[in-house]
Amino acid sequence: METEVKNAFIKRPKMVENATGYIKRDVISPLDYPSEIHLIAYWRSVEESERHKLHLKSAHQLILKRLKLVEHS
Repeated sequence: METEVKNAFIKRPKMVENATGYIKRDVISPLDYPSEIHLIAYWRSVEESERHKLHLKSAHQLILKRLKLVEHS
């Protein structure tokens, strides 16, 4: 499943790039546990990040069904 998840990030719809306040996103994996994937999103403000979360449901419907998202972990 690790390969599927990494490919999903490569092929993602890239909807967030045009969101107001979005700066960038880092995708990292620990060296000792490469199957674990962390997304770190950078925003100009908390308010802009929260506003964008309202639109995430449509994007998250495209995520692999077996993938577990853990916010703020």
